[in-house]
Amino acid sequence: MNEVTNQKQVILDYLEHAYSGAKMMDDVEMMCRLTRAIIAFECDIFDKAPTWDEMWEEHFTKDMRVIQ
Repeated sequence: MNEVTNQKQVILDYLEHAYSGAKMMDDVEMMCRLTRAIIAFECDIFDKAPTWDEMWEEHFTKDMRVIQ
């Protein structure tokens, strides 16, 4: 396992452990939040997230073309 994969697994293990604790405490709100975090980590959306410049370019320039 490379370093990034190992770090992600450590975080995922922590989130799953926290979810188990929230479930034992019957904390539904925390279970929902942790479920979202686990799904996001499993989907690797952080590796594919656009940069600020890419978002700006995509949305701002599209709006400016409509105005002109």
